[in-house]
Amino acid sequence: MRSAAIWQDRVPERDGVPSTVYDIAFRPDGSQMVVAAGTRVVVYETNEGDVVHSLKGHKDAVYCVSYSRDGERFASGGADKTVIIWKASGEGLLKYTHNDSIQALEYNPMTQQLASVTASDFGLWSPEQKSVVKHKLPARGLCASWTNDGQYLAVGLFDGQVIVFDKQGTEKAKMTRSAPIWSLNWNPSKEERKEVLAVGCWDGTLSFYQRNGQQVGSDRTVTGGDPCSVSYFSSGEYLVVGGTTKQVTLWTSEGVHLSPVFEGDEWVWSCKQRPNSNFVAVGTNSGSVVMMQLLFNTVHGLFQDRYAYREKMTDVVVQHMVTENKVRIRTRDYVKRIAVYRDRLAVQLPDRVTVYEIARKDGFVDDDDESLEYRVLKKIKRSIECNLLVVTSWHIILCLDRKLQCLNFKGELEREWVLDSVIRYIKVVGGPPRREGLLVGLKDGQVCKIFVDNPFPTRLVRHGSCIRCLDLSATRRKLAVVDDKNNMVLYDVFSGQQIFKDTGANSVAFNSVYEDMVCYSGKDILSIRTSNFPPHRDRLQGFVVGVRGSKVFCLQQVAMKTVDVPQSAAMYRFLEKSDISSAYQVATLGVTDHDWRSLGEAALKKLDLETARRAFIRVRDVQTVNLIRRLVAMRASRQVPEQALSAEVMANAGRFDDASKLFVQADRLANAVDMFTELHMYDEAKKLADQYPGKIDLQDLLRRQATWAEEGGDRAAAARLWSMMGDVQRAIRLMAEEGLADDILDVSRNIEDKGTLAVCAKHLRRMNKSEAAVEVALRCGDWQLLTELYIEMDRWDDAFALARTHTEVSAMVYEQHSQHLVLQDKFEEAMHALISAGRGDQALAMLNRLEEAALTETRFADAAHFNYLRFDQYARLASQGRSDNSGLQLEDSMGYLQRAKIYSAFSLVYDFMSQPFSTTSQESVLQAALFLANQVFCKATVDTPLEGLRQSFVWFSIARVGERLGCFKAARSACDKLRTLRVPPQWRSKLETLTMRVRGRPFQDREDLQPLCPRCGKVSSLVRTNGEFCVACGQPFVRSASTFDILPVTEFVLESGINDEAAEKLVMEEPSSTRVSGSPARAAGGLQSMTFDDDGPQQQSAVASDGDPFASQMRIRSAEWSPLVANRGILKALPPSEVLVWRPGPSAVRARFFRNPLAGDVGLVMCRTCGSIYREEEWERCILEYGHCIICHTAP
Repeated sequence: MRSAAIWQDRVPERDGVPSTVYDIAFRPDGSQMVVAAGTRVVVYETNEGDVVHSLKGHKDAVYCVSYSRDGERFASGGADKTVIIWKASGEGLLKYTHNDSIQALEYNPMTQQLASVTASDFGLWSPEQKSVVKHKLPARGLCASWTNDGQYLAVGLFDGQVIVFDKQGTEKAKMTRSAPIWSLNWNPSKEERKEVLAVGCWDGTLSFYQRNGQQVGSDRTVTGGDPCSVSYFSSGEYLVVGGTTKQVTLWTSEGVHLSPVFEGDEWVWSCKQRPNSNFVAVGTNSGSVVMMQLLFNTVHGLFQDRYAYREKMTDVVVQHMVTENKVRIRTRDYVKRIAVYRDRLAVQLPDRVTVYEIARKDGFVDDDDESLEYRVLKKIKRSIECNLLVVTSWHIILCLDRKLQCLNFKGELEREWVLDSVIRYIKVVGGPPRREGLLVGLKDGQVCKIFVDNPFPTRLVRHGSCIRCLDLSATRRKLAVVDDKNNMVLYDVFSGQQIFKDTGANSVAFNSVYEDMVCYSGKDILSIRTSNFPPHRDRLQGFVVGVRGSKVFCLQQVAMKTVDVPQSAAMYRFLEKSDISSAYQVATLGVTDHDWRSLGEAALKKLDLETARRAFIRVRDVQTVNLIRRLVAMRASRQVPEQALSAEVMANAGRFDDASKLFVQADRLANAVDMFTELHMYDEAKKLADQYPGKIDLQDLLRRQATWAEEGGDRAAAARLWSMMGDVQRAIRLMAEEGLADDILDVSRNIEDKGTLAVCAKHLRRMNKSEAAVEVALRCGDWQLLTELYIEMDRWDDAFALARTHTEVSAMVYEQHSQHLVLQDKFEEAMHALISAGRGDQALAMLNRLEEAALTETRFADAAHFNYLRFDQYARLASQGRSDNSGLQLEDSMGYLQRAKIYSAFSLVYDFMSQPFSTTSQESVLQAALFLANQVFCKATVDTPLEGLRQSFVWFSIARVGERLGCFKAARSACDKLRTLRVPPQWRSKLETLTMRVRGRPFQDREDLQPLCPRCGKVSSLVRTNGEFCVACGQPFVRSASTFDILPVTEFVLESGINDEAAEKLVMEEPSSTRVSGSPARAAGGLQSMTFDDDGPQQQSAVASDGDPFASQMRIRSAEWSPLVANRGILKALPPSEVLVWRPGPSAVRARFFRNPLAGDVGLVMCRTCGSIYREEEWERCILEYGHCIICHTAP
């Protein structure tokens, strides 16, 4: 390490104050330097040392300066007790004062806070504050320094104390020394785990402390004086220390003294590093300002794979260049020179030379040993001055200008050589221990070889210029020389003749594992010369210092780099000359996998099988290695001609046509065919078969091609090939897997086998080619499959036609048709389809599920319709002499018709209770609720209500609507009933209010709403306990299917012996004198309407007419109710317009007969399908609103 002054200046004395430079501060970017000199603040430009500003603002000596972290302002303070804040341009911003002189200033590295230290206190100021916060000090303050994070401030005092404060001025730690603390500085390194404070004390020591006050290591003595300035250098790795010694010295961060940087004639008060550079500014007591540059030399040594270099001036790092493993040796002293040789390492320190050796585990270490475990072998305790230093197994060689000295490890001089000129280069080139050879280059151009055991040097060559670099080849046959004119010359050692010469070189090295390769570098170009070929050049920065295989060791500035340089160019040059052996030797130095493959292919082409095998093993090409093994075995058998071997090589190289020709020349036609078939080049194989007819089985070739196409996924091609070969079944299977419907259809048209046709039809069906599948199914006569296809295609007409001609598929057709209808919500048609398929039980099960779903979704009108359909289905089963599995009888099926009416009534009640608005009249809601209350919830009739019915809805409707319509008796009964039931909480208040209102009304119902019995003429109460019967005679009431009001209709039965058809004929006979004439019957959409003519005679009362035998029978009273029985005479006497007849569809159900004696006044309509009776106006409204009957959904 050395230093040099870049520029210097002396500040003149002004105002009678000496121009002592007490402090220096740099702008953070290093462009400006502020100096406290005399009474002035001098601002320098750092590159040339020009004075930018000489600021006059202080009245006395300036002691300290400091720059802010943003570089926008700096501060100065001095003996006039004033702190001045300046802009970077030299303009003053503000000032503030203390009670004593300002001894130190320090800006916080993280904020704009400024610390000012005086003889009695220190202050903290920032632009955000209006005043300076001051804190007392126990002694005179001398210096200060902030930590890297700006959280703590260390202050050095005259009494030897160092106190650490936080940003608020609170004391956190204290250290005590025996003399004034004139300088201190925190280590700026961010790699340090703990903050370290360097303290310069005027007891002649340098010490280090942690922030908590704990000392790090022992005191370091500053020889010859006391430190006045301590400043870190190079990001905290080093310290520069100046003081009364009149010097600035360089120290490590651990306190190891290295070397002087500056020597002057006065005390040094300040020395600071210029930021981000290797420059140090020095200020002395005489007013001198000097900018010094520190030059750090590279101290290193290299032998083969081992590279040793100096780091942090005191450490030696040994690196294995191949593995890149490193080991650090801490000498704790200034390392001056390093030499390395095999297992030896020599380190020159100021007062000794330490020799290390690799720790031997087995007593032997070779040159390829990668171990880096060094231990001290010997210490030569003497100060040695030399220009160059090298080490051998048992000696160190010192170079002093023209002289070489050989010292053993005891420090004794064994031999000395004096040469003709100054030594410029020396290198140990190996040899037996204690007999190693040295290669020495002199300034006059001589190159000598010296053996450590021989006193006489041997001159190898005489070069015309000063030697700069040398190297000797591994076999000692070639010598490479680089001179100071940047010429690289290659010599033959034995003849001394020049072999090769090139320019632009600054270093040279032979490849240590390949004799004929030399590398040299210069002007950022790496040149590699192999054998006699022209050099191959590539970009590379630095100096080549060694080459091993494909690795080039390059010194770039101060770091050694290992660069992998493939030897591809040299290898390909040897291949161009067909020199396979030399190409292989170069390839072993290091080439890419592609280069190894190229070498293997070239060797294989030349039938150099061993070299080819090694090359392909390198790239892990197992297939080619196996080929080479087979070729070796074929060659060893001596039965295979070389042409056949070459053909195998050509085939492996992809040159199949050439390989085929060689096989043919070798009379191995089968091998050529096998080659093409293995490569699936069947067209080429067929061409070969055409050229040599009779020698190749073409059918076998097609079979191979088809099998390959099938295995390779080309099923279409395979199918065509199998079809050509007659294997139709296999071809069809492949076509189906590939989805080739058209091909399957084409093949099927040429097939007569019905089994194969059936397979084709099934494949076509699976591929959704229904039309094609139908065509094939018709040909093969698979009616089951054909039926399924018709069903899938929704071709029901064709399916029904097929079912008529083939009864075996009839059931399937109707069953599938029913499922189709269900998906379209055509449940009745679906039910009939199931019946046609003989699946009556499934039809009933479907109706059960539909009813359950309707009840779950509160669709009570739909539930009514489904119950009617169940009635109809049971009636049809009974008419066919069948029943469902439950054993339900015909008479029981009428209960489903009654259930339909119940659910229809509840639909009105539910809509009234759950919907905010309803189009149903209140009279209809009341009548429907009364019907449900009497029919379902009456104690005398049914104990268990039907599923889904809610009794509370029924009674609440009666109470609510009855109260509105004046039926207070019924409403009170309903309220009393509701009090016994569990009603929703939201109804309770309404129910209580309703009950109170009803109880305040008379206990009676409206007369016009009370039911009148059409048989006995008596009036019954609205709410009855005997059900839907007259309380006087027990006659059942008949209600309207729409409004549920009681109709003036009486049901009668036929006398025994009269069937339904005969009864209808008797009623429809010509009118007799005993029959009251009425209007003729009129049919409307399949429904029957019976009314009297307006102008005809009318009966005023069916009950009061004495001429009416039917009325006479109604007047007959008995203890128990019995139905009215009509004989032939009564039937003849009844006017047809008054008789309503319901004939259910199934013949097993008897017809029902009703008489409407008020047909002239009350027009009624009966649904022929379900027997529901409507008033004429109700029926018309129903048709307009719904389009069909409410119960059976039959349209008019």
